Amino acid sequence: MSPPAVTAQPSPTPAAPATSTTSQPAPTASTSQPTTALPIVASNKGVGAFKFGAAESAVLAGLTPALGKPKTRTSAGGCEGAGGSYNLYATFGSLELRFAAKDLKASSPRVLASWTIRTTKASDGKIALASNVPFGLTLAQLQAKYPGGGGLEHMGAWAANGYVIIPPETAGQPTLITAGDLDWCT
Repeated sequence: MSPPAVTAQPSPTPAAPATSTTSQPAPTASTSQPTTALPIVASNKGVGAFKFGAAESAVLAGLTPALGKPKTRTSAGGCEGAGGSYNLYATFGSLELRFAAKDLKASSPRVLASWTIRTTKASDGKIALASNVPFGLTLAQLQAKYPGGGGLEHMGAWAANGYVIIPPETAGQPTLITAGDLDWCT
């Protein structure tokens, strides 16, 4: 995102004798950080304006003003997409972001690798699921609508549209949705 454009409007200069000069201060542009509009949309491409692969520092700097300071924890990855990487998990309410390094060193730079949301609604005002998330379906409905999404049904999960979804077993309980590289063992 780029900062909003600033248009300078010159001030009218009063008429002066031909021998006099008037100097005007130079217009200045605002250098404030661009704001992140709410709700922030979580999609199969990333979160808000940040795509998977975006630098941890940029993502956190961009989301923290809108969502508040996240709770964080770190760990070495164990399975699938997280295996062999050092991870930082940043949790903003129901949204957890995973930032992964390319190795197991805590000092290595990390990038946005995945997100997970546990929610009972498609938007809470701050965070919204993208319109292509098949939200609100049971496991049987996901299986019928997306027949090629199998492989995780032994754990109650189904893949659809670039998301892994674990619908609740009991109505009213949260659905777990994740996008990006899996960081849990299947």
